Order: sequence, then C-alpha cells, then structure tokens
Amino acid sequence: MLASLKKVNDQVEELRKALYSLNIDKNNIVTKGFYVRQEYKSLRNIGEIANEFVGYKTSHIIELNIAYDTPLLGKVIDKNSNTIVVPRISIAFCVKNQDNIKNQCLDLAVKEATSCAKVLAKAAEVELGELLSINHSFSEVYVNQREMSRAELPRGFIGSSFKDMNVKDLSFKANVTAEWKII
Repeated sequence: MLASLKKVNDQVEELRKALYSLNIDKNNIVTKGFYVRQEYKSLRNIGEIANEFVGYKTSHIIELNIAYDTPLLGKVIDKNSNTIVVPRISIAFCVKNQDNIKNQCLDLAVKEATSCAKVLAKAAEVELGELLSINHSFSEVYVNQREMSRAELPRGFIGSSFKDMNVKDLSFKANVTAEWKII
C-alpha cells in the first residue's frame, strides 16, 4: 500500500507544481476526495473462481477553481499533458457568487407567484387575503463537458481548442410556493 500511496502523492505533487507554474494560487487547488481500495485479479480453474490480491489502487480527486479564462484553461490542460500524471479530466462551469443571483431569482419568483395568484383569484371571483406560508427551492444548471482521460487527447490539441469556446448560459431556477388566505 505504501508504494501506491507514494505514487499518487508524487503524481499529485507534480500536478500541483505544474499548476503553481501557471501562477494558480494553492487555495484554488482543493482535495475533494482521496480513496484507497484493494485490487484483485480473478483466477479461473475448472469449476472454480478465486480472487488473488494484487495490491492497492489509490485515487485523489482534485478540484481546481479558476475564473472563466479560456486561455488559462487551455494552458492548465496543456501543462498537465506534459506531466507524468494521467488523470481523468472533467470540466464544469458554474457561477462564482451565487447569493446575488439567488436573491434576484427569489424576488422574481415571488412576484410571479403573486401575479399568478391574483389572476387565479380574479378568475375564481375571490380575493386574496393574508399570506399564510411561503417556501422556495433552487435548481442550478451547470454546463459540463464529458469526463475524458488525457490518453484520449492529442498533445497540444486541447489547449488550442479552448481559445474560442463560448460557454452556454448558466441558469438558475427558483421555485416558490405561496399560500394565501382566500376572502
């Protein structure tokens, strides 16, 4: 197990050094998971199947948080392709400061719920009374690229392919449920 841990630690350190060389702050490189599992190979004899322990497999999940900067993203991936590390890469775009957007969504959702309630009350020939309860929930839409391993990417291809990338709009959805007393 020590050899497996040393290997993953060496690879992660090389990856970090490559990112530091691009002036990426160490606080933007965070560990999201670290796993060690036993690895076996199946041995088959006539009528029997047995598992033989072959060692340990480790994985270290790292998240890199950078501003939307396609040239930098291309450099990150190009720099990574020149290391000994062979990671799986998954790219996701999200909104950095979500509080302001969530507040705007809530404001609009409450106004829409109120407007709909007034239309319904008018159609039912009743009046809205006091607001009895209000609840909300959010859903956020992320733009994701499929996960890919470096082995799938031709050297030099990926960095140049990001320079003109136009990310689809990110969207939030706020659901508001409001209950009014009917008069």
